[in-house]
Amino acid sequence: MGVGALAQATAYGVIFSCFSLFLPYWSHDLHVPISVMAVCYTCSGAIYALSAPLAGIAADRFSIRLQMTVGMLIMIAFFLLASQARAAWQLIALFSILAPFGLSFGGMIPTPVLVARWFERRRNLALGLSFFGLSGAGALLAQIIGRGLPVVGWRTIFLIAAGFAALVTVPLILLVIRNPRAEEGLGFERSAAEAREVAEQEGVTTRQLLMSTNFWIMVALMVFVNFSQFGYGVNLAPLAESRGLSVGETATLLSALGLAALVATLLVGAGSDKLGARPVMILALIISVAGLGLAISANSFPLLLLATTLVGVAGGAAVPIAGLMAREFGVGAVGRAMGFATVSIVLAVTAPPIVAYMRETTGGYESPLLLLLVLTSMAAACMLAFRDHGPTRG
Repeated sequence: MGVGALAQATAYGVIFSCFSLFLPYWSHDLHVPISVMAVCYTCSGAIYALSAPLAGIAADRFSIRLQMTVGMLIMIAFFLLASQARAAWQLIALFSILAPFGLSFGGMIPTPVLVARWFERRRNLALGLSFFGLSGAGALLAQIIGRGLPVVGWRTIFLIAAGFAALVTVPLILLVIRNPRAEEGLGFERSAAEAREVAEQEGVTTRQLLMSTNFWIMVALMVFVNFSQFGYGVNLAPLAESRGLSVGETATLLSALGLAALVATLLVGAGSDKLGARPVMILALIISVAGLGLAISANSFPLLLLATTLVGVAGGAAVPIAGLMAREFGVGAVGRAMGFATVSIVLAVTAPPIVAYMRETTGGYESPLLLLLVLTSMAAACMLAFRDHGPTRG
C-alpha cells in the first residue's frame, strides 16, 4: 500500500498535483498563453482515460508488479524528454503520448485494484491510505516545487523526478509489491480459505457492468467532481495571481488543496466503512460547494486559503467510488469497473482550458467558479440517486 502511494506520488504528484505552478513558467519560456499550455493537462487526461480500460483489464489478469514497473519506466522517459522541450507542441506531444500510459499503468489504476483485493472489511480506509500518494503529494510537493521553480527551473525539477523514479520508486516496486494469490492465503483480513473463495469470484461480466444503473451514476459523479477539481486546481496559480497573491502564497494554496484532499480521503474512507458511502460523500461535496462559493468573492489570502481548503474536501470522493466498485461488481471485476469508469475523465479534463478561456474572455474567475459550483452540486445529487447497500460488513 505504501509503495503504491509512492508510485502514485511519483507519476501524478510532480506534473499533475503541481501542474498549476508550472503554467506561468511554461507560458513565459515557450511564449504561449496559459490556456494553450493548459491543453497539456487535457490531452494527457483524455488519453489516460481512454487507456484506463486496458490498464484495468491488465490489472485483473496479469502481474500488477510488472504493470507498475512498466508504467514507471514510461514516466522516467517522460520526465527526461520533457526536460529538453523547446516548444509548446513538444510538451503537448509528450503529455499526450507518454504521460497517460505512465499514469494508468504506473499506479493510478493498479494501486486501488491491489488494495481492493487485499482488504475487505476496512477496504475504504485502506483505499484512503493508498491515495496518500495523490493528495499527499499535492500538499508536500507544492511547497518544494513552488520554492524550487524560481531557483532551478522546471527542467531541472523534471530531471530530479526522473532520477527519483529510477533510483527509488522502481526498485521498491520490484522488491515490495506482491500479487495476492489464493494458494498463499494472502490478504490481511482473510484466512487462506476466505482468500481462495474471494479469488474465485470473477465478478460481473462486462455487459452486466455496463447495464448497471449504479455504475453510470458513479460515472456521472466522477465527471462532475473531477471537472470541478481539475478546473479549480489547475487554474489555482493564475487565480491567485489575479487576486494579487505571491508565488509563496500560491504554493501554500496548492498545499492546502492537497492536504484537504488527504485528510478527506482518510475521513471519508473510514466514515464510509461505518456509515455507508452516500451520506459521507454528500457531506464532503456540500463542503466543497461552500468553498467554491467563497472563492468567487475571496480577494485576500486568508479567505482564498479557507475557500481552497473547503474545495479540496471533494478530493476524498475517489475513495468510496473505488470501494463501491469492488463491493458492487466483485473484486474480480474491480479493474474493469475502474478502467471503464475512468474513461469519463475524457470529459472532466476539458475543465482546465475551459476555465482559463472563460477567464480570458470574461476578465475574471467569477463565471467559471460558478460553473464549478453548479457541477459539484450535481455530483451531490448523483449520490442521492445512488442505491447504497450500506457499509461493508465483516
